[in-house]
Amino acid sequence: MNLIEIFREHIILIIIITVLFLITSYCLIQLIKQKKEVKNVIEGYVYKSKMLEYKINKEWEKQEKERKIKQIQIEEKEKQINIERKVLKEKINNNEIEKNQIWEILEDAIINKKENDGYMVIDLPDNLRSVFHDLMKSFEDYAKLKGYDIAFSIDNTVSNKMAF
Repeated sequence: MNLIEIFREHIILIIIITVLFLITSYCLIQLIKQKKEVKNVIEGYVYKSKMLEYKINKEWEKQEKERKIKQIQIEEKEKQINIERKVLKEKINNNEIEKNQIWEILEDAIINKKENDGYMVIDLPDNLRSVFHDLMKSFEDYAKLKGYDIAFSIDNTVSNKMAF
C-alpha cells in the first residue's frame, strides 16, 4: 500500500482531525483574546480603585487640614476671649476700687459736712469724676424706684474738687 492509497482510505479521518485542529486552534485563540480582555477589564478596575483610593485620601487630607485650621481658629478665639475676660475683670476691679474710693470720699464729706450755698464740696481726683457722676445718677434712679424724688446738681469746674 502506498501513501496515496493510505491517504484515500483515511481522507475523512484526516479531514476530521484537521477540522478539529482548526476548531481547537480557533477556540484557543478566542480564549487567549478573552483572557486579555478580562485582564484589561481587571486592570481597569484596579486602576479605578486606586484612583478612587487616591481621591479619598486627598479629600481626607483636605478635611483634616480644615479641621486643624478650625481647631487653631477656635484656640485663638479662646485665647482672645480669655484676654478680653482678664481685661474686663481688671476693669471691674478698677471700677470697684474707684467706687470704694468715692464712698470713702462721700463718707468724709458727710462727716465733715461743709456747707457752701447748698453744695457739698469734696476732694475728688479728676479720673474719678465720671464714675462719681454715674454713681449719683444711678442713686437718683434708685430713689425714684423707691418713691423719692431726688435730683443732684454737680459742679466740677474746679480741678480735683466736685460740688453737688
